[in-house]
Amino acid sequence: MTKNKKWIGTVILLLVLLCGWMAWSKWASTTRIGLVNFQNFQTTSLIKSNEDQFIKYEEVSLEELGRLDRYDFVLGFGMGLRMTAGQREQLQKAADKGTPVYIYAATNPENNICNLDSITKADITSYIGNGNKKNYRNMARYVRQHIDAKRLFVTPAEEAVESASDVLYHLDEDLSFKTVADYEKYLREQGIYREKAPKIAIVGGLNDPFSGNRANIDSLIVSLQNAGMNVYPVSSYRQRLTFLREIGPDAV
Repeated sequence: MTKNKKWIGTVILLLVLLCGWMAWSKWASTTRIGLVNFQNFQTTSLIKSNEDQFIKYEEVSLEELGRLDRYDFVLGFGMGLRMTAGQREQLQKAADKGTPVYIYAATNPENNICNLDSITKADITSYIGNGNKKNYRNMARYVRQHIDAKRLFVTPAEEAVESASDVLYHLDEDLSFKTVADYEKYLREQGIYREKAPKIAIVGGLNDPFSGNRANIDSLIVSLQNAGMNVYPVSSYRQRLTFLREIGPDAV
């Protein structure tokens, strides 16, 4: 009888542990997001924007597409994505088996792989299309809340906000300026503007100053200011020449 009780107790304990492990995996475990074909600066922006302990990003090489079932969501960057037919088949197979997959901005129709519903796809597109630190942070939370469907350790995601464009900016990533006059007014209020000092314009390239990955930009701004110059960082595609004409910089 004693042996039977011990055996029954052991079975009950194992069942409790198994149920606990299953509940943890379903409702509380870490959300793992796999990133395919993102440039290093993009990956860094996404990772640095994440503030949630139970959300993790991992880069996935094209040689690892056969192991996508380990991820709760796979997000790919479609521009410049060059897969072999076999790699594309692996990606599609993972999607067919139920791993949430979305290749964003696919320029090759063959790479336009997505098994998200239309609403979820539109939401993820809005977050990543307006790529700033706040949107990246909330995209990760959205994935955990709505795609991975976790119930514990969840921070509700806010809606995507439009990223600033065609603006000047400074060290405060929450501020942007539509006109040179507004920007110079801000510099004067901060005691930074130097009358008759050389003007240096910084014209952004791939590095988005609102993406959360801007240590290099901030370092450049501070260094030039400490050298006695007025710095004009510009984030714009359509208004670059207009801004430069109005600034009249001594160097770009």
